[in-house]
Amino acid sequence: VCTDITERKRAEELNRIQRDLALKLGEAAGLDEALLVCLETAIDISLMDSGGIYLATGEGALELKVTKGLSQQFIDEAEIYEPGSENVKVISAGRPQYVAAEQLTQLLNENQHEEGLRALAVLPVLTEGKTIACINIASHERDEVPVQIRLALESTTSQIGNALARAIARERIKEQEEE
Repeated sequence: VCTDITERKRAEELNRIQRDLALKLGEAAGLDEALLVCLETAIDISLMDSGGIYLATGEGALELKVTKGLSQQFIDEAEIYEPGSENVKVISAGRPQYVAAEQLTQLLNENQHEEGLRALAVLPVLTEGKTIACINIASHERDEVPVQIRLALESTTSQIGNALARAIARERIKEQEEE
């Protein structure tokens, strides 16, 4: 009975977080604010402590735009994924990736190891079948991303995709008007 109540409370909390996400994205003043709202929501849902959002560039790269809970050294090392790199290939495939502690040591370079990350969720953000962004959520404490959290993150990522596509389009129109 206690487990049922806990699961029900968690489901209610996830519904509230997703509802609040829609409201906050509707109020976001620009792309940067929308990205921060998306990142904070993904961190809240995952019960993890850090992450970042990459945006796809017109040249096929992924550029880190917003982070939370990561050291500047780590950010500097992971600032951009170059076109054709293994990271871009994995993200462009459009499937979420979940990396546990033992696998993570193989993926990070020496400087990134110093960050002390133990689990990672890589969530491509798709619109019309095209990867427009990637949300990376990580933990310095958890050893893996539990299945129920994976499902919640994937559901939220699809909601985020449509909102980010609109925010990116508004940002481009604004830039063109300024030119």
